[in-house]
Amino acid sequence: MDFLKELNKEQLEAVLEIERPVLILAGAGSGKTRVITYKIAYLIKNNIAKPENIVALTFTNKAAEEMKKRINNMLGAKDADKVWAGTFHGFGLYLLKNFGKYWSLSPYFVIYDENDQEDLIKDILKDLNRAKDYNARDIKEKISRLKDQLITPQEFSSLISNSFDEIVLEVYKRYEKELRRNNALDFADLLLYSIRLLQEKPAICGFLQDKIEYVLVDEYQDTNKAQYELFKIIVLDKQKFSVVGDDDQSIYSFRGADYQNIFRLEKDFKNLRVIFLTKNYRSTQQILEIANVLIANNDKRYPKELWSDKKDGTYPVLFRALNEEDEANFVARQIKLEVAKGRRWSEIAVLYRTNRQSRSFEEALIRNNIPYKVIGGMSFFDRKEVKDIVAYLNVIYNPNDIVSMKRIINVPRRGIGDATFNMIREYYNKGYSLLEAVKEVSKIKKEVKSFYELWTYLLVLKDSLTLRDLISTIINKTNYLSEFENQEKKELENRMENLMELMDFADNFSGKAQDTLGEFLTHLSLTNSKLESTLEEGKVSLITLHSVKGLEFEVVFLVGMEEGILPHYNATTKEEIQEERRLCYVGITRAKEKLYLSYAAKRYSRYQEPSRFLEEIYHLLTVKK
Repeated sequence: MDFLKELNKEQLEAVLEIERPVLILAGAGSGKTRVITYKIAYLIKNNIAKPENIVALTFTNKAAEEMKKRINNMLGAKDADKVWAGTFHGFGLYLLKNFGKYWSLSPYFVIYDENDQEDLIKDILKDLNRAKDYNARDIKEKISRLKDQLITPQEFSSLISNSFDEIVLEVYKRYEKELRRNNALDFADLLLYSIRLLQEKPAICGFLQDKIEYVLVDEYQDTNKAQYELFKIIVLDKQKFSVVGDDDQSIYSFRGADYQNIFRLEKDFKNLRVIFLTKNYRSTQQILEIANVLIANNDKRYPKELWSDKKDGTYPVLFRALNEEDEANFVARQIKLEVAKGRRWSEIAVLYRTNRQSRSFEEALIRNNIPYKVIGGMSFFDRKEVKDIVAYLNVIYNPNDIVSMKRIINVPRRGIGDATFNMIREYYNKGYSLLEAVKEVSKIKKEVKSFYELWTYLLVLKDSLTLRDLISTIINKTNYLSEFENQEKKELENRMENLMELMDFADNFSGKAQDTLGEFLTHLSLTNSKLESTLEEGKVSLITLHSVKGLEFEVVFLVGMEEGILPHYNATTKEEIQEERRLCYVGITRAKEKLYLSYAAKRYSRYQEPSRFLEEIYHLLTVKK
């Protein structure tokens, strides 16, 4: 078969192995998608499996469509269209639609998306008189994670450890009842119910196992417990499967992914063959050397070393910045130099661990007229907590800014609704100043009176405080963080970090707030208008490390290589540190030709230590002064 000649030795072995179940450990950039599609083509072309009896499981519909497109190019649409290629959840839906009726499940069930789930949970919280106390999205996420772990409300009741868990349990019970009453399933149910269906209906399970001749799974290291259990059920009889994954790129434990599923395969399938794909088609050997040295420090992994035919690259550069602004300016300068040499904006990416870090880079790129886009998170200036505090600053600077007033008059919640705000608007429309309008309504509405007193206090205070202190006072006097007190700890910490970053940014505007506030707000306005103007053009990517997997760039800047950032300060156990190292490894292996790493001696007004990961690869770096 001509197409097999396009494979290297390792890839060919993986495609031709059909007698035993196969775990293909595909290193970054090693051509794993090609192996999966070529194996499907090989199975069909040699009549080893009929196309309609092949199941290919991916993590995104886009990946499934790309797989089908490649098979179509090799074999034609007739065979490609018969292959069942889709997500785990899509496969669960297929099972429930076709076989759920034998399990007392109406085939006319509806599927609630994330917004539907949140709306239902909001209604439940209202019924419990807890709507103001808890965030529906946080509870939805918690319930989804429990379902991914196959944990029922009854089982969760014995695992409760705090007050948030208690409300989750109460909502979870009611949520399940409402789903059943509405003949609805959520996404997690598509897996959970499929597993129960196959466990409780052995005839259906046997039929399915007989029908499916071969199963392939992509990005296997990202599977959770429910996905592994469903996979195990459908392959247990024939044990005809190939799963492709990389334990070194497992970075989604916070979503429920469990890289230990890779090691469970050898325990559950004694005849398993493990094949390594180590030839990298993306990066230079110099980049791969530091990736190999770094990841070798993790002990719970399959040992492997990536290699490349691209031997003539340069060793990655390490830059020690004085602070985050110096780091951002360095990145901007180097980007301009790379573009001057012929690079396109879109060939360059800046990778960072936390969303908070994007602010200084956005500023530097804007100053240098470098177009960019933020991927894997919104622009720093578009985040709710930033926009809320800026709205407070707006009504202090311009007391007639009714748009900003509407945004924050009930943030955090004060019991001021639309009807009360409309009363203020009526006075304002009659010719009262906004401050006077609020004062008039405060005479009959105690909630508005407390806001009026706060506002007038801040108006006076701006004359004596620095901009940073004014922001800090707004946060404290309004008890702003109470807006998020019932969110999960990680979400609250992210918001607090962003507010700290806003205060650090305000330090660039020295003097009293009354003198600098206008300049500060004007600067933010210009920043946001420039962001708008670059959205549709070719641009540099600013992207979180958790969002970069599967992507590649000619030039990569991996920034913020400091203790407390990468690895993150929340990573305290050995397992968590090893996942942070994998995250760093993923970032390094996105670079095709050039890699820059950087750290700041001082960040967020605090002295920083270089990341331990830098120490592990320092001898292979070119240090730039």
